[in-house]
Amino acid sequence: MHDPHKLLPVAYRAAATIVRSPVLAEEAGERAVHLLTLAVLDGHPPHHPKAWLRVVARRSACSLLRSEWARTQAVAPDDIVSQQAPY
Repeated sequence: MHDPHKLLPVAYRAAATIVRSPVLAEEAGERAVHLLTLAVLDGHPPHHPKAWLRVVARRSACSLLRSEWARTQAVAPDDIVSQQAPY
């Protein structure tokens, strides 16, 4: 395996089965690819990188759901306008 980043779509799809948010799925996938890169650089690449990456991406997605990072909610643009500070 020469470039673990080519497996990012695999990690993204695996994470997307856990989380509904594309942003969270992307973050979980990137975390999984990062861990795969570290394993490869450490000289201990997994025997089945795609399967390993799927498991790690799903676990990362679950971890994100449990964290405060995932609990932030998007604000609707109309709410921003209505909550503007008076000048």
